[in-house]
Amino acid sequence: MEGTSESNNAPTTRGGRHRNNNYRGRHRGGGRGSRQSKNAEGDGNGTQEAEKPKCVVAPLTAAVAALSLETVKALLADNATLVNRLDHCGESALTAVCGLRKVPTPHVQGEIVETLFAAGAHLSVKNRDGRAAFTLACYRHHVHLLPVLLREAVKQEQIHPYDTLPNLLLATLGGLNDRETDSDAGRWDVVQTDPEKCLQTVEFLVNQTKALANGDAFVQHAVQSVNGRGLTPLHLAAGLFQPKTVQFLLDNHGDPHVHEDNSLTPIQFLDDCFGQVERKLVVFRTTNAAEGNGGRRGRGRKQNHSAMTAAGTVVQTRALDTVLVFAQHCGLEPLFMNHGCYTIRSRRLKNVVIAHVGIAALLDKTCSARETMGESKLVLLDYVAGLFRALQKNTDLVPHWTQAIQADDFPLAPFTDKTLLWMVTGLVDECPNARFVSTWTYIIAQVLNFYGPETLTARSTNDIHWQKFQSVELYQSITLAIARSAKRLLFNLCDADTADDEADIRLLFAKFEMFLVWFVPHLHQLNASTVDAVELFNMALAPLQDLWSLTAMAMQVIAGEVYAPDRFAAILHLLQMIAQVRACFETNNTQQMYAMLKSQVQHPHANTWRETDQLKTPYCLKLISSRFGLPPSFVAWMKPIQTQVNLLIRSEVRLLQEHFQEWLSNPSYITTANKMEFIEAVADDRLGRFNLTINRQVSSVFFLDFIIQQVLCAPNRDLMGEMEINFLNEPGLGMGPLREFFELIGRHFFNPVFVITSDEAEERLPSSDATKSIGSQWLKLARNNNTPAPAPSSEVLPPPAPVNAPSAATKNLSASLWLPLFAFTDASQSELCMKNRAMTVTTAPTKEEDGIFHVPFHQIVDNAELGKVYRCAGRLLGLALRHQTPLGVRFPLAFWKLVLGERVSWKDYTAHNAQYQKSMQAILDFDFDRDPTYELFFETCGSVVAPGAARDVTAEIELERHGKSTPVTNSNKARFVDLSAARFFANNLAHVTAIQKGLTDVIAKKDLKWFSAEELQSVVQGAVVVDVDALQQHIQYTRPAHSQHPTIVHFWVTVHEMDQATLRRLLTFWSGSSHPPLFGFDSSGDTWSIKLTTRDDSNTWPCPQAVTCERQLLLPEYPSLNVTKDKVKMALDYGALGFDRL
Repeated sequence: MEGTSESNNAPTTRGGRHRNNNYRGRHRGGGRGSRQSKNAEGDGNGTQEAEKPKCVVAPLTAAVAALSLETVKALLADNATLVNRLDHCGESALTAVCGLRKVPTPHVQGEIVETLFAAGAHLSVKNRDGRAAFTLACYRHHVHLLPVLLREAVKQEQIHPYDTLPNLLLATLGGLNDRETDSDAGRWDVVQTDPEKCLQTVEFLVNQTKALANGDAFVQHAVQSVNGRGLTPLHLAAGLFQPKTVQFLLDNHGDPHVHEDNSLTPIQFLDDCFGQVERKLVVFRTTNAAEGNGGRRGRGRKQNHSAMTAAGTVVQTRALDTVLVFAQHCGLEPLFMNHGCYTIRSRRLKNVVIAHVGIAALLDKTCSARETMGESKLVLLDYVAGLFRALQKNTDLVPHWTQAIQADDFPLAPFTDKTLLWMVTGLVDECPNARFVSTWTYIIAQVLNFYGPETLTARSTNDIHWQKFQSVELYQSITLAIARSAKRLLFNLCDADTADDEADIRLLFAKFEMFLVWFVPHLHQLNASTVDAVELFNMALAPLQDLWSLTAMAMQVIAGEVYAPDRFAAILHLLQMIAQVRACFETNNTQQMYAMLKSQVQHPHANTWRETDQLKTPYCLKLISSRFGLPPSFVAWMKPIQTQVNLLIRSEVRLLQEHFQEWLSNPSYITTANKMEFIEAVADDRLGRFNLTINRQVSSVFFLDFIIQQVLCAPNRDLMGEMEINFLNEPGLGMGPLREFFELIGRHFFNPVFVITSDEAEERLPSSDATKSIGSQWLKLARNNNTPAPAPSSEVLPPPAPVNAPSAATKNLSASLWLPLFAFTDASQSELCMKNRAMTVTTAPTKEEDGIFHVPFHQIVDNAELGKVYRCAGRLLGLALRHQTPLGVRFPLAFWKLVLGERVSWKDYTAHNAQYQKSMQAILDFDFDRDPTYELFFETCGSVVAPGAARDVTAEIELERHGKSTPVTNSNKARFVDLSAARFFANNLAHVTAIQKGLTDVIAKKDLKWFSAEELQSVVQGAVVVDVDALQQHIQYTRPAHSQHPTIVHFWVTVHEMDQATLRRLLTFWSGSSHPPLFGFDSSGDTWSIKLTTRDDSNTWPCPQAVTCERQLLLPEYPSLNVTKDKVKMALDYGALGFDRL
């Protein structure tokens, strides 16, 4: 067949579907056959009438579809009445020939149409879909048939332009069958329509109509008509990406502002259609991030790279040309706005427009339209900035950017002297948008190749063609703008109605970033004279000189909480960076800064323009601050205002992370109280919540197991948030139970003298309902999920009965039987160390020829179950730190240095044992070369236990692989001392690592870095002595109580007679913790109070009560000192712990 029909009812080779369609037609009662029977001969039977035309008309429509002129003539010669009849598919000969999609021989098609008209074909005959021949010819863009059809329409008096022209235009542009374009594939097929034929069809219809009387009115009516979905011909032409047709319609009353049913204007409808076909424009290839990184191996997210197809290029070009046609009517800016009738959303389409127009033209248009940047949004330049930021993460945008910056070959391309001056002036003095300033700072530096040379000294004075970059005056203007912004912030000179401190701070740092990015690469040109880099820097910063004295004066007046403390913190941070850069120039590290800025400008970091509420300092400045330490001169300048700076931080502790990060190198400058508040504030920002339920009515084994299993099972995100303690069958809630919980933790987990008795170890869970539900079922489930039964293997071994725990540990699987975890360092019992247990080995050691047991290093294994308990202890330490609750235990500094990941020397390991330290020093002082008879190998003596062994064995244990055969010499004695001291401190440092992991499960490692080892040691230990005078001085009394009230006087007489142990019981009764507040009784948020109560029974006096959450003591008005002493003593002896009345 030479031609094919595109009708919905055309014959198809998919016979099954064709038969089903016929079946459905017959099942409906033969309606279609009945309608055809009016023009057909038959006996009135609907089924026979439906079958009869199929046999008679089908050959004619088949010949027409095949473009067989001779067959058509022969069939019409035999029976001319067939010309206006419909076949079984509902097509007449004329509608069939006009509805062909592909016509290889248009002249044959025209002759067939002429033949049909000669045989009496009527234009009014419609096919089954209700479409006439003229409509189908327009729909298929058969331009060569239109004159013939128009001629016959005149003859048959079928000219009704007011009614027919709208339908013909809509048919030409595909608006009669919207279902074809509902899917992405359907839209893609439709946009392949030949735009020239479509234009010719539209032009023919419009021009022929204009020739009629009142033709222009008919055209206006037709162009503004709508289809069933509210689409005008202009919408449809825009959706087909036909720029010439769109232009023609706009010139003939097309309205670009009209909205269709979904409130889309024609250009927005184009945008919507482009979104449908966007994925068809390209093919995607997935690669690993490492492939684009010089072939370096490593983990990285997979990235999708796209390449334009040939058809996609054509369609995208047509869409671009169509958008530009609309832009001629409305301008470019409305296309890029966030709202309006011309706004488009497709970023690809916007990128294509930017690439086509070019940055040079956009700059020229914007510069010509605005004398200054002002505060109005620069829509086009803002989008260019966004495109530049996006291409740092999406390499597919690089071609668009490369095309956009291409311009004529002039020195400052794509800038001109005029546009560059306008841009620089606006960025320095006028633009209030920090992100815009920062982005265009990078664009100018990258496009003008500020960092082209490998080194700073390799730059020639001819590299930069704009002379202003080589003058100190430009950089003084930048620092002058910085000085104005800083002083407005410092003295709060902004308009109260429009002030936005965060925006001003970001703008301040963006301008200082601009200064550095532009100043450093031109240092060589500026340094052409005898002035050195430091003097040039000082000259450029001359407008900022008085900021130092003004800041110091402003800081001196701070005496308490500060409103908007971030303003002062930002100024201090700015001065810090100025001091760091000056020190860099003074120490001849300019090349290092140049290389760092070059890397950042040419390949900006992914977080360079990341928008968050917390981060106000540009990534580039953070990089400089972290790379170059605090200069001693700046530390000395900050020393006199240390108190004020800490008051500033106390007002908003989150400032630590943003503006004082570099003070990690001077840990003593920031107070420990501020650091603890920062840890708590960071935890409060998280959404986690840890609820822990404890049953104190069971034995110590099950009580501690409840704690261990719940702490180990808790996810890290919950541990980092709030914590709530619930003592089963006790009414206490809030901070009181929390402090009492940590009091119990200190007594059990960090108490070397706490031992679980054998009776408790063998005890079974009681049979009470509460214990059964909370204890038996839950604890069994928790143990199964978290601590499976240790199997006798070389990696996980049960605790050996004689040394570590009784046999019940294996039977009951109780993790609490590993307690105690720590031991005292000496007889004074003032400091704790790791409890050195027998080391676990894979196989039992055997005696060798020397009669000594030797254990190879590779046979030492970690006890996983014990490691879990140590991790639980680390989590409990972290929870105590996070809630600012001391535990009353003191660990050596070496322990905290290990937790912080700092380097620990052998002297740190042995600081708590002077005798062992002396022996290690003797080894270092010994000359092994002078006395080779002294034999010492990389081994130490210790206890080991093997699987299934009844008892531990004392053996020589290797310090490293092949230690038995490695003698100690002068060259390796330092390593021997380090390894020996580490094993002396803890025979298994993996347990310290487990504590560290548990601690960082609660407090992030980066937050823990704020503390020094000494601070952590002090915070966990708390106050050594209870200061009664300080407590009495800061007590608040609730009326009618006062300091001279007899009962109050008797109470303090009683308290002053207490020893330290009794005082700690008093604090436990009063607050839930036996330790005073970390930072004294006068610290903010820690209010201690006494309230007098009356007795209910005149015959007896109740004991004192306490509301531990509020640290409030409820004291009855006792009649005498003796009664006061007796009742207080009774309360402390029997009610210090727990929540109940006595």
